Amino acid sequence: MTTTKLTVSLLAIFTLLIPIECLAQATQHPVAVWCGGDDGLTSRLRDATERAFNATSDLPLGTKERPAVYKVLIPTNVDWKQVGTRTKVIYSIKLLTMDDREVGTFKGDCWEPRINSCGIQIVDRTRGLLNESK
Repeated sequence: MTTTKLTVSLLAIFTLLIPIECLAQATQHPVAVWCGGDDGLTSRLRDATERAFNATSDLPLGTKERPAVYKVLIPTNVDWKQVGTRTKVIYSIKLLTMDDREVGTFKGDCWEPRINSCGIQIVDRTRGLLNESK
C-alpha cells in the first residue's frame, strides 16, 4: 500500500470515529452514589455500586469536569436475611435528580459474597428508569 493510500485510509477511519465518540459523550448521564446507611454491608454495596457505574460509558460517576446529573441513593442501611449459611443482601434505591426530584425507586437483592452483582443490578435498573422517564 502506498503512503498516500495509507494516509487516506487512516483519515477516513479517524473521521468516522470522531462523530461516534462525540455521540457517546452526548448521551452520558453522570451519576453520584449517595448512601444514608453507615454499616459495613451498606458501605460494601455503595462501593460495588460505584465500581459498576464507573465501568459504564452511559452512566459514569460524576466528576468535577463532568458533574453528576442524577443521585443514586441508598437511603438506609441494607437489610439482610440469613438463609442457611448464606446471607442475602436486600436493598432499596431512590433515583433522584440533583435537585431532589424523584425519578423512581426500586428494590433488589443478591447474595453477600456476590455483592458486585447488586451493583450491576443497580446500574441496569437505573438505566431502565431513565429510559422509562424519557
